[in-house]
Amino acid sequence: MKRQWMKRCSWSGWFLVGWLGAVVGFLAGCGGTGYKIAPVSGKITLDGRPMEGVHVSFQPQGGGPSSVGLTDKEGRYQLRRIDTQQPGAIVGTHQVYFSLVSENVSQDDAGRPVKSRLPEKYRKGMISFTVPPGGTEQADFQLSSRP
Repeated sequence: MKRQWMKRCSWSGWFLVGWLGAVVGFLAGCGGTGYKIAPVSGKITLDGRPMEGVHVSFQPQGGGPSSVGLTDKEGRYQLRRIDTQQPGAIVGTHQVYFSLVSENVSQDDAGRPVKSRLPEKYRKGMISFTVPPGGTEQADFQLSSRP
């Protein structure tokens, strides 16, 4: 009788250990979010010159939280997820949107529409970028003021 109890205990003990291991492994592998995140940074130029104050937004095509960045005086930016502020972006293809922080108003003091220095194609997400699994430091965009 003692042996049957030991066999049963041994089987159920291993089952419990295996189950807990699978749960812990699943949570550790996903980071709790379900998204694979990779670091993304780059440089933005307009007509060959670095652009300061450009707000860059990566919107994943497959759904999930966006990532955003802001360029410095050399036109360099680094993306961070908007939900967690974690550096990087979701691996996969994104629609990319650009806006100038200085142009975050749609009308001047007289109520006239403000003309953006960025053509509409950059402000409307007509550009895509694929974030590779290992991330990239070369998510560079050479923008042109010509439509």
